[in-house]
Amino acid sequence: MSSSNNQDRLAELLSLDVTVDGLRVLAEYVVTAYGALVDAEGESVSILSAGHQVTATDAARAASALLSAVNLEVFELAMWENFGGRPGALPPTVRIPDRKVDNSRG
Repeated sequence: MSSSNNQDRLAELLSLDVTVDGLRVLAEYVVTAYGALVDAEGESVSILSAGHQVTATDAARAASALLSAVNLEVFELAMWENFGGRPGALPPTVRIPDRKVDNSRG
């Protein structure tokens, strides 16, 4: 993807006047909807389209922020995947136990 495309996308996003709280609501919806879709399909579903324009840096930042928000370490994610926890590999009833999360740190 060209630098010009990135600049155009950034300008478009900034023109939307998206707030941090708005992004948090959207992220919660997308993550929850994706989990429900994987449960319903019973198999791995790509979260991005084939022609997506998400960079590896943006994906890493989002993944890191999501893991931090739910108090999950990268090591724990790796262990979950090693034990068959890839999307769709586990029945919908098998879940990582929810933890209390302190959302006060913003």
